[in-house]
Amino acid sequence: MRRLLFLCVIAFCSPLFAFGAFDDVSLTSDAVVSVGGEDFTVYSATSTLESITVDATSFDVTMATGSSLVLYSGGNRTFTVTPSIAQISATPSCAGSYSTLTLSGVGSGTVTVTPSGYCSYGGGSNYGDGGGSSAPTPPPEPAPPATSTPPTTATTSPAIATTTTVVLVPGPLLTKTLQLGSTDPEVITLQQFLIERGYLVVPLGIPLGYFGALTTDAVSKFQKIAGLDQVGIVGTRTRDAIAATTTTTTLAGPVPLGFLFSRPLRIGSSGSDVAALQQILIAKGFLVFNTRSNPGYFGGLSKAAVILFQKSLGLEPVGVVGPKTRRALNTITGAL
Repeated sequence: MRRLLFLCVIAFCSPLFAFGAFDDVSLTSDAVVSVGGEDFTVYSATSTLESITVDATSFDVTMATGSSLVLYSGGNRTFTVTPSIAQISATPSCAGSYSTLTLSGVGSGTVTVTPSGYCSYGGGSNYGDGGGSSAPTPPPEPAPPATSTPPTTATTSPAIATTTTVVLVPGPLLTKTLQLGSTDPEVITLQQFLIERGYLVVPLGIPLGYFGALTTDAVSKFQKIAGLDQVGIVGTRTRDAIAATTTTTTLAGPVPLGFLFSRPLRIGSSGSDVAALQQILIAKGFLVFNTRSNPGYFGGLSKAAVILFQKSLGLEPVGVVGPKTRRALNTITGAL
């Protein structure tokens, strides 16, 4: 059965929006598709129309001029690209516990991409199949060891401090008026703030998210300490007081002191800044690597950890390291 995915983004849309999907394939900022019983992640950073037709054993990819597409394999798979045409540039890569194939539309055209083997990590070198590459054909397909561990030389990490670090964490940024009966997601952020500072105690088994009598009382306690009218309603002055509150946090894990985050980071990003981000997320308890994780690559676990980090700061939990999240990270490292 062939399934057709359209990756079409109107010029004013960003990669965070959900796009249309055909059949049973779900497509958000990155799509997971199944070929031959294996899952592959497909994502694109361009706003030019592209289409992918997926069948049982391969992808048919139609590229437009200026478009780009990345196929990600968590199982070190190699890909064969046929036919070899000048309009589409294919760049394969093998790194530790994953491999990628980047397709760039120098012109418009269609190629077939077929998973064809497994690659061996060699210090960041490409594997040798697809897109007119002159490298030798990859070996047959023996299954890679299930317990293989990514080599520690895969990513150059920034200098880190293994001693305890004390940082000031600002209070969450709330934007709405909250009061008795409110059920907005910002209620959870407010309640977490009040719990962390000892104003609110939630009985065991009671979920967060509803602004009830206990939350009203906790807000009144905070307002008293902040010198505000004890009305139990979170208005403009209370929101400002919460945002201005700082908490001293002790991080016992390795934190890349002095490291400056200067670019957006999202699914597919890699480099020393991703490794530094992961060190901070691990130190704060938001990220735990598994045996298939590759330090220095921004994958699904890193995205989930960034969302938790953003929620803890009252930022929009989008899973992408943008300007506000970078500012918070640079505050932690002392770069600001």
